[in-house]
Amino acid sequence: TRYLPNRLGSNPSHSPWLVFGKTLRSELGVPIGLIPAALGGSPLSAWTRGGKNNPSGGVLFDNMLRYAEDARAKRVRGVVWYQGESDAGGEQRRVYARNFKHFVADLRASFGDRELPVITVQLNRVMSEPSTEGDAGWDGMREIQRQLAQSMRNVFLISTIDLNLSDSIHTNSLGNVTIGQRAAATALGGVFERDVKFRHPNCVTAKRKTARRLELHFDDVDERLHFENLIPAEFPFVVRDKQGDVPVEGWAIPRPDRFEIRLQRSLVGKAVVIGAPGTYPPFVVPQDVSGHRPMLGFTQVVE
Repeated sequence: TRYLPNRLGSNPSHSPWLVFGKTLRSELGVPIGLIPAALGGSPLSAWTRGGKNNPSGGVLFDNMLRYAEDARAKRVRGVVWYQGESDAGGEQRRVYARNFKHFVADLRASFGDRELPVITVQLNRVMSEPSTEGDAGWDGMREIQRQLAQSMRNVFLISTIDLNLSDSIHTNSLGNVTIGQRAAATALGGVFERDVKFRHPNCVTAKRKTARRLELHFDDVDERLHFENLIPAEFPFVVRDKQGDVPVEGWAIPRPDRFEIRLQRSLVGKAVVIGAPGTYPPFVVPQDVSGHRPMLGFTQVVE
């Protein structure tokens, strides 16, 4: 094998990126070249070169550069990035944001483009034994991914929370088609500035309206929020305070970009709201009725 560092011995599965490339080819009318350099299950440390905390890291980054050189790519126009499951553990998650910023800076320096767009994919789900540690890891990674996309220029994030699996962790073929379509819409709208709706509803504040009522405010809602699920166990939000999880009494959508949560008791001390919580969150979450784009997973401190 010519590129040993990312040789995958099994589980080649199905990729979202052929649909991504074909959609861009159809919409832009120009050939689209894809240079696949991924390795399933790889941690970010394998993509982060240098630094005192990772002196031997970056083997997959160097391998990617060899791919691009051998492909005679005169200009790389962007990167699509679906990764993070292997970094959901405590120590890896703690340094993820810093290392991701270093990774993006290295990408832009290596390809000679200070504005190189990076389209990222928020973690979906995993079927595993329930654990507080596991839930905290996946909640934490989704929030880190959300914060990075909000704070970094030309870094975009798409949601996968409504997509099903083919095994215990990999998105199935139909879901990968959807990922490819969403990534292509993001490239068209966010990079090529086409009139395409691509952003996912993003919770920016969680406020106490009364002692037992919270209001979530969402940005990036083009038309209005929509949610249909009357199964209490499948409610896509967890409210947590000093005493633990707060039972939910009901919900409403009072305005196009607001979601109201009614609680069975008053909050005690500091509280947070987690959207699409845990390793295996509910599939049905609030979405923008325009384009049926599901919200991003989030962890928001209650004000």
